[in-house]
Amino acid sequence: MRITFLAVLMSLGVFSGSTILAQDLNKGLILHYPFNKNANDIVHDNMGEVHGTRIEEGRCGDKAYYFDGNSSYIECGNPDVLNQDYSGMTLAAWIKPEEYSAKILGTIMAKWAFDPEKDHFGMWINSSYRIITAFSSAFEMENGAFSNTHLMPNSWYHVVATWNRNREVKIYIDGVLDNVGQQTGRGLNIQSDASLKIGRQVIKRSRPFKGHIDDVRIYGRTLSESDVKALYDMGKEICERIFVNGSVLDKNTNDPVPSEVVFEDMETGKVIRRVPAKGDYAYYEAILPMDRKVAFYAVAENYLSENQNINTGDYEMEQTISQDLYLVPFEVGESLRLNNIFFDFAKASLRPESHAELNRILPYFQQFPNLQIELAGHTDAIGSDEANQRLSEDRANSVRSYLLSQGVPAEQIVARGYGEKQPLATNDTDEGRQKNRRVEFVILSK
Repeated sequence: MRITFLAVLMSLGVFSGSTILAQDLNKGLILHYPFNKNANDIVHDNMGEVHGTRIEEGRCGDKAYYFDGNSSYIECGNPDVLNQDYSGMTLAAWIKPEEYSAKILGTIMAKWAFDPEKDHFGMWINSSYRIITAFSSAFEMENGAFSNTHLMPNSWYHVVATWNRNREVKIYIDGVLDNVGQQTGRGLNIQSDASLKIGRQVIKRSRPFKGHIDDVRIYGRTLSESDVKALYDMGKEICERIFVNGSVLDKNTNDPVPSEVVFEDMETGKVIRRVPAKGDYAYYEAILPMDRKVAFYAVAENYLSENQNINTGDYEMEQTISQDLYLVPFEVGESLRLNNIFFDFAKASLRPESHAELNRILPYFQQFPNLQIELAGHTDAIGSDEANQRLSEDRANSVRSYLLSQGVPAEQIVARGYGEKQPLATNDTDEGRQKNRRVEFVILSK
């Protein structure tokens, strides 16, 4: 898995519509082999030893290890974290199996001793392309639980197996529960000196895997269904994404302003990305998931941000969108368009997704107790002058009412409507009319 993208995901903590945070998916994670440039675990620095396998291009230009279905495997040793008495366990990996020419069992990962007096666990794929998993205690050898789904060769899948002390085993395919089975396993590898291997078991039956394996994870707990879905969504984002870039500029001078650019999910208000805007051009770039409405803005001291929004579902996967961001000096007389507040057609009631934009204004009233602002409502020229004047006043007052409801003193906010009298662009085009429909934040005193 690509280092830079993984680092972005883990630092940002949110993925693909799920409310599960990255730190939640790190709970109980005892081994993680991302396979970004080598076969090393990044949780406990357990060094994987490569035997005949090679790192290649994987999903969407990412990296993955290729196993030849014969002699290649990765030896992961027998770290102490695999010899604890856990109350649950989870195995997870991205795999792309190739076609098998004979009946065979391919090892995805296994710590299997072939000894009835030792504990075992593992996950495999058979020649019918069904996932198999087993968690067995000493003296209790198992046949394993099988997925209902038959995978398609030469396609990528996220496969997960979970076990708990209630003897319940679950198999998930691409974030969806596929089958539930029963095991008699009581403890895990308390007595076993067998080593963990990826791609082949080596001892006795070799059970070689043929194809690609990526992002191997082992947890000392049972992931919930929502955890598994979030883990799948996080991995899926490297294939379902767009790119956004640009510079952050002072709106008055057009000079670059080093800053931080923040991206928020407009439905939840949660931050999904934070990236720096740096260098001579205050340049930023970010990766965004598909099918999300995202607000984004720059943050810099003594500036107000003219915020933007994007619906990533309107673009093709892997598309790049360039969007410069503008900052307005926090000075008396400056005005700022509130881009991310929304009203239904010809109505003045704020839509809920507007609240996050207005909440970002609130700290200024705490920082500057004497701050006074005007909320200026404007419309396009469609409709009568009287109707547009009334609508602009009502919308400005709607924004004011929300800020007052959040504790801003009434004497600090004036709401005025200007109707269609102060256009920014022509009213002869859709684009021009959209620019003219706005509410502005004007600093009167501070």
